[in-house]
Amino acid sequence: MQAFKTTESGKPPGYRYWWTGFGAQLSRNVPYSGIRWLTLSQASLQIRKTLLGLVGDEATVAIILGANFIVGFIAGTVAAAATCPLDVAKT
Repeated sequence: MQAFKTTESGKPPGYRYWWTGFGAQLSRNVPYSGIRWLTLSQASLQIRKTLLGLVGDEATVAIILGANFIVGFIAGTVAAAATCPLDVAKT
C-alpha cells in the first residue's frame, strides 16, 4: 500500500499536487465569507433595533443571545444558499 500518489516515472508528485483544488476552494470561501459578514452586519442592526424597540430598556442576556443566534442563522443560511453552486463545483 502506497502512502503517496506517484507519477508515471515512479517519483512522488511535486509541490503543485498539494495545491490541487485550492482555486475551487477559494472561489467558494471568499464569496461565502463576504456574503455572510455583510448579511451579519446588516441583519444584526435591524434585528437589534427591532428587539430593543419591543422590549425597551429591559433587554436581558437571553434576548441578546437569542438575537445573536437568529442573526447568525440568517447570515449563514443566506450565504450558503448563494454559494451552493460554487460548493458543488468545489466538491
